[in-house]
Amino acid sequence: MRDTLGKSPPLDPRIKVFAFDDAAVAEVDDRDLPLSSWLSIYQAIAKSEPATILIDRYWSNPAGLKDAPLFRDEIKKSVIPFIAGAHVWPHAISGRKKLPLSHKSFDAVSMFKGKKLDFIAQQAIEQQSDDSTAGVLYGPHHAIADPLQIGLLSYENDFYVKLFHFLAPDRVIAHLSLLAAGMQNIEVEKGALKVSGAVVPTDSLGRVLVNIAPQKRYSSKVYSLKGVIKRVQKGKGLGSVVKKGDVVILLPSYYTGHVDMVSTPLGAMPGGILMTAMVNSVLSGKWLRSVGGDIPLIFLFSLLGVGLTLYLRTVWLSITQILVLCTFFAVANISFSYFSIVIPWFFPSMAFVFTSAALFVERIRRHEQQSQKISDALTGFLSPKHLKQFLKRPSSLQVAPVGRNVTVMFIDITGYSLVSERLEPKKAFSQLRELLSQIREIIFAYGGVVDRTLGDGMLCFFGYYYDGSKSIENHATQAMDCAIEIQRTVVARNIKASEAGKLVYPLRIGINTSYVYIGNLGGKDHFDLTLIGDGVNYAQRLETACESNCIMLGQATYNSLYQIYARGYAITKRQIQIKHHDGFMTAYEVDPFAENPEQRRLAIAAYRDFAKIDRVTARYDIPENITIALESAICGGKLFNFSLGGFCAVMPEYIGKGSTLSIVVGDPNDPLHHELKKLGLSPLVCELRWGRRFGGNFMHGFMVKNLSESQKKCFVETLEKHVQQLVLKSRKKGA
Repeated sequence: MRDTLGKSPPLDPRIKVFAFDDAAVAEVDDRDLPLSSWLSIYQAIAKSEPATILIDRYWSNPAGLKDAPLFRDEIKKSVIPFIAGAHVWPHAISGRKKLPLSHKSFDAVSMFKGKKLDFIAQQAIEQQSDDSTAGVLYGPHHAIADPLQIGLLSYENDFYVKLFHFLAPDRVIAHLSLLAAGMQNIEVEKGALKVSGAVVPTDSLGRVLVNIAPQKRYSSKVYSLKGVIKRVQKGKGLGSVVKKGDVVILLPSYYTGHVDMVSTPLGAMPGGILMTAMVNSVLSGKWLRSVGGDIPLIFLFSLLGVGLTLYLRTVWLSITQILVLCTFFAVANISFSYFSIVIPWFFPSMAFVFTSAALFVERIRRHEQQSQKISDALTGFLSPKHLKQFLKRPSSLQVAPVGRNVTVMFIDITGYSLVSERLEPKKAFSQLRELLSQIREIIFAYGGVVDRTLGDGMLCFFGYYYDGSKSIENHATQAMDCAIEIQRTVVARNIKASEAGKLVYPLRIGINTSYVYIGNLGGKDHFDLTLIGDGVNYAQRLETACESNCIMLGQATYNSLYQIYARGYAITKRQIQIKHHDGFMTAYEVDPFAENPEQRRLAIAAYRDFAKIDRVTARYDIPENITIALESAICGGKLFNFSLGGFCAVMPEYIGKGSTLSIVVGDPNDPLHHELKKLGLSPLVCELRWGRRFGGNFMHGFMVKNLSESQKKCFVETLEKHVQQLVLKSRKKGA
């Protein structure tokens, strides 16, 4: 927009840019120039008496290092500053020699003439509390660094450039572009930075926004070093190209395949172009000024959205929203184009739209809840508010098959048969009916549709109401919020039920967002509205792979919940097996009780106590100082304990319940590995029965499926014997 209006910052005529481009590469038949050639180029340019010469590179490993003494001596003799770049790394790099902080370019006292910048002082305070903020400085090779001036080459991903980096109490490195103005033109006045008499509008971290024009504005003014190289070879100067007082920028990596591209507000551009834009701001004094962060404007526009939604009718609300957004967008563009003032407009605009939309939906929902609830053939499938809409307009009910993107939820009671057989059928059915009714009400409250009841489970979905409309955009969020509410409600119910001696029903919930077919499978006389598709089957697999009292999300659902991390849920990536699918698929298990783990622990204990789940086989623990390695197709691990029924293993990956793995016990160099193989006891085909977090890894419980009872006994005896040998050997070493 700014460029269309002809308001992009023009390139200062004092700036001359020379690039080692494809033409220069072809001329010298090499991808870099040795120090001797760079020295010749420098000397040829210096004859025109420019103010400074900058090279956009670190020069940490220059070609032709044997000429370093000559390079160093000649640069020392010259009065034209030669400026190279440096970079701050958070940690030391092996094999690289860091720049000494004693270099003349880093003297904060002489740079600021004894004064302090407000943000430099703030950095000093942070440095005293955390020495790690200084980092390690790397730049030109130590053999050539002394006569050079050194500036910071840095660019942050949010389109900011950091002008200074604090190195020590009296040592600071300035950005490479600032040095183009000359050290004598960098001033401090009342804690603010001034360059060539112009105030630089920095933020509290000493950063500035890059005032950059489209790349075409710079590319046409970049000279190829090919011509310079030819003139140097003939002993000629640069003529009138470079004039006295100009600032020369050398771009040594501007040829195909070696251009360092950076992200800018105008798209990806070469880093050398960004450096040119920064130098242009330094020389011209044309900087971008920001009115501040997004947060205040987001808050203001959120309040505006709330106010308009509360007091305007639907038609006037839409018109007013469009006027507000168009006006705000126009003001932001005019401020940027004509006054170089940056006003954040995107996120405040989104806050305005989303706040208005959310409040408007809430207003409609409350109005519908006041409507009278009625009963007919669809009662129990749809919430009363949607059912009433269909009764008012029967033609709006869509029974023909349609394809829609929805979020499917499978709910199942863990071990229902095990707990229900402890009660008489009538009482078991009564309690189950009560529980399912409570779950159905929560589903309706979050906008879901119950597809059908599956004995001790339920299939439902979010995002479509049989009315032929498009899928609701936030159906994944609805399903997630609903699942959290169901788990928390049922867990609280189970804890109370356990104390009263009633049945305990722990739940597993699987959620998957997918494109499915929805329609009527019934005949003329009755409706049988349902949904079919692979996404439905996958939701059921997610449920079976989930731990009790938790929720398992498919990848598509997880991707839709972009704000999930801000909600305080504990999310763990889990690998699950899918029927007729090679390998493992990634799912995400959500723990709704991350902030209250005690409640989940009580619920699990209540279920185990009610179901009388006790360990009946002896289990042999592996001592902490003994490691028995395990290997599978998905990851390795180590044995934690074992028994006739199976074993527990600690693994770095979290694997879903019901997965079947082929596991090899023992490292290939371990005698145990060969002994088990010789006995026909390896590899083991194991079914994963449960999993949980264990420190930084995950504990898994496996049941062995491919061994007979006699083989299991032999396996346990072999393992026990091996562990005893390792323990004895460890004791002898300790003695």
